[in-house]
Amino acid sequence: MDAFATANLAPNKRRDENSCSVFHFPNLNELYAVRNAVCTLHPNALFDPNAQPQQEPIGTA
Repeated sequence: MDAFATANLAPNKRRDENSCSVFHFPNLNELYAVRNAVCTLHPNALFDPNAQPQQEPIGTA
């Protein structure tokens, strides 16, 4: 969570206002910039193994 709170900000600045749960983004551009920065720093941070369900076989062989 600290990566989201501090990405692309000056030292000792946080966008969650020390709440550690609510993030404040002034616009969508900053939201996507932070998401990309977090993905660069922590490649598996947003990984969800259930995002793409396993494909079921069609028919029988």
